[in-house]
Order: sequence, then structure tokens, then C-alpha cells
Amino acid sequence: MQLYSGDIIRVRNYPFQDDPSRGKSRYAMFLSKIGEEVSLAPATQIGTLSGRAGSLPLRPFEVEIPAGVTSQTGIKGVVKCDRFPLIDQQQLQGTVIGRLPIETRIEIIQKYEQIHQNRRFKEPMDQENPNHPQIMMQFKDLVIAEKLGFLKNQGKEYEEVRDLDCQVTGVYLHPSKLGIPVHHVSLTFESYDPKINHHINHKATIATSDEKEVLLRKLQEVQTTQDVLHLDSRYTRLQRELTLAFSNLNSLHLDLHPQSDFQTVTQLAQEVLNHRLTEHKIWLGSNGRQGKQLMLNGLDLSGCEVTSSHLNQAVFYRCIFKEMDLSQKDFTDTEFDSCHFRVTNLHRANLTNVTFQDCELTRTNLSRTLMDDTRFLDTDLSPKYISNREMPSIYLHEARVKGVEFENTKFSQELFEHITKEPIGQVTVKEKNFKGMAIQKEGDKWGLLSNRGKSIENASFHNYKEAKQGVLSFLQYEKSLSKGKSIDL
Repeated sequence: MQLYSGDIIRVRNYPFQDDPSRGKSRYAMFLSKIGEEVSLAPATQIGTLSGRAGSLPLRPFEVEIPAGVTSQTGIKGVVKCDRFPLIDQQQLQGTVIGRLPIETRIEIIQKYEQIHQNRRFKEPMDQENPNHPQIMMQFKDLVIAEKLGFLKNQGKEYEEVRDLDCQVTGVYLHPSKLGIPVHHVSLTFESYDPKINHHINHKATIATSDEKEVLLRKLQEVQTTQDVLHLDSRYTRLQRELTLAFSNLNSLHLDLHPQSDFQTVTQLAQEVLNHRLTEHKIWLGSNGRQGKQLMLNGLDLSGCEVTSSHLNQAVFYRCIFKEMDLSQKDFTDTEFDSCHFRVTNLHRANLTNVTFQDCELTRTNLSRTLMDDTRFLDTDLSPKYISNREMPSIYLHEARVKGVEFENTKFSQELFEHITKEPIGQVTVKEKNFKGMAIQKEGDKWGLLSNRGKSIENASFHNYKEAKQGVLSFLQYEKSLSKGKSIDL
């Protein structure tokens, strides 16, 4: 049986609050749906007060069933907002006889929010079902979606697709009105139902005050259908005050065609990137007096074209550069923090004084790059396994490597085997378990540095593996001499 929040149905053996092992047949209102694969769902009790409903004053946890529902269903009573037992589908009797109107459901939420922190009510509610805050949060989410008309008349109820995987496929920015900070954005998005192996297409219009870059980041972070609803600024306001009324925005997207009127999220990303590159070029040319430094946070730039060669002094945080062509770009003094590179082409790029911190690099082409004083911090450069095949994390063929530092970075010695254009000009490797010491490669020899950065005499090795063992042996020797006290070298 398919049930939705607010549905009223008779339940066999609805448990007593003081003795859950016993119960009696009652009407109940379901707070969340029961799907085919869900056996239990919370339902709050409807009490008829032994036929005396309406003649007794309401208690602090009760909401009266409206007269319209009574005339339709014959049920006269109250909804008890302090009951959240899980009901098995086998306990359901008959079919749904009605649904409480949205006004009553809002009243139930408000009543719950008044009592749920009161110790008198909270303790028995926690004992019956400690997840009642999450249950009511979901119930409120469904009520807000209904108030906003989200996915109304699109074949599937929001409640049916709320938790499905989802991806935004199209964006239409409606012209904003002068002086009004909130503007409207129509979206197309696709959810996937694994039970029927089917993609479901939707359209919706949201209100937002976000600038394009912030909106883009939020669109790219969408993972479920519920996330799309949460983009709407009206949703946040209704979370604070459920009685607010807003205009239905569905008419704004009814006549928009998904293919001809909407731009893709990648096209929006390109638009944002082009604008920021232009601002950065002005900033560089004016020594920071005009324009704006390129600082991007949390954007997926995959599929975008970088039209400027001058990306020096930029800052990228949590950005994705999948299968992008960044060849021959100048990244001098640029910072990449927690960024993702996959099959990214940086051939002949200038990486002087560039920092890669906590980045993921897979099959990234760094061949013939200029790597002077480049730093890799907390980054995994060891080979990756894709479809059971070992793939290098980076390609360094004929790269110019000078003063490069690897700190707390995983890598294999094979990284350096294909650098043939000129000798390696000093590479420093630091790991957490080195306790301040470091390995330094210069030419074809590996040496050791003390925790004060001084070379240790007669410490020369043929490869990184031997040098690493040398560090560990030195630390062990130092410990045995001083019983844990460091030697000041």
C-alpha cells in the first residue's frame, strides 16, 4: 500500500504509550510514506476521546481534527503530537479514508515544536522513538514542498522522489527586477529511481538572492531531489515561519523548453569562469588596484575552456579540473588546495612556486612543465588502479624540476625516472614519521637533512627507498643513544 504523510488510516493494535506490548485499533495519521520496501513508518495517534471529542478542552499536545475532515470521514477527535511509534504494514486495516489539510499539518508541526523540548513530554517521546526530531523534520520538509507547489502536477509526488539521486541538467535565469535582490531561476533536473531503473525529468522554479558563482556551486553540489528544494530561499524562510505565504512560481517554467531555453550547468560554469578570468587579468595588470583576484571555491570546471594564459597568483579551493586542457598556462604563485585533477593536461605549464595541498592527481600530465620551488603537501602521487590497471598519478617526462618539495606526500621513485631533459635540481621529501628530518635528492644521489635543515655527512643513497630506510635507522640510532632525547645537529 502506498501511503503519504498526512494520510489517515485505521491501524490494528496501535500500541499503548505506557505499555507498547499491548494496543487497540485506532485511527492514525502517517508522518512519512510507506513504500514497497519499507516495513515500518511513524504514525501519530488520532484519539476520539471515547466520543467526547469537541466537548473537552485541548491538552498541550493535541490538535483538533477540522470539521471538514470530520464530515468527510466521520472521525471526530484530536491528533496527538507526542506519539511516534513505528507501525508495520501488516497492522493496516482497509484503505486511506482521508488526508488532513495542510493547515492542520502545519498546526501539528507548531504544536510539536512547542512541546518537544519540554522535559515532561520529551522523555516519554524519546523512550518511544528517539528519532522523533528527524521524523518531524522530514514531515516539515514535505509540508514546505507542498506550500511551494514543488513538483506539483509532474506525475510523481515530491514525497516519492525526495531521496532519489538527482542531477541538475539545465538553468534558466529570469531577468531580475531593478532594486530587488531576489531573482527567479528555473531548473531542469533528473532523478534516478533504481527500483524501476528509470530516469525521471522534472522542472521547478526557485527564488534566490545568490550571485551566479554561489548558485553554480550549489547546483553542482546537488545530490538528491531534496537538495533542489533546499536551494529555494523561500524554503529557509518557511523553516522559520511556516505560516508565511508566497506566490506559486510554477507558471514561470511551464512554457520553457528544456532543450532550447535552458543552458547547461557546464555553460553556466563557463560563463562564471570567463567573468572571473577577465577580472583577474585586470587585477594583475593594475597590481591589485582594480579588478578582482581569481579565487574559486568548490566549483567543478570540467568541460570548461580556460581562455586566459595568465593564471598566476590565483587560488583554487576544492575545485575539479577533470579532463581539462591547462597546457602552457602560467600558474606562478598559484595555490591548489583540496583540488581534483583527473586526466588533466598541464603540458608546458609554468608551475613556479605553485602549491598543491591535499590534492588528488590521477593521470595528470606534468610533462615539460617548469617546476621551480613547487610544493606538494599531503598529496597522494602514488600509482592509481583503474579497472585493475596501474595508472601513474602524474607524468613528469622532461619536466624541469628544481627545488621541489614533497611533504607528507606519497609517491614512487619511478616518478623521476622519465625526467631526462636536464638533471633534477634538488627535490626535498618530508614525511610525518621523519620527525623533522628530510630526504633530499640532487642529481642522481639521495641524501639526508637534519631537523634543522643541515646535510648529514656520509649519508648518501642510490634511491629513495634506501634513503627512507636511512632516516628510520638514524632515528632509531639517535633514540638508542639519548633514550629519547634528540641530538641537536
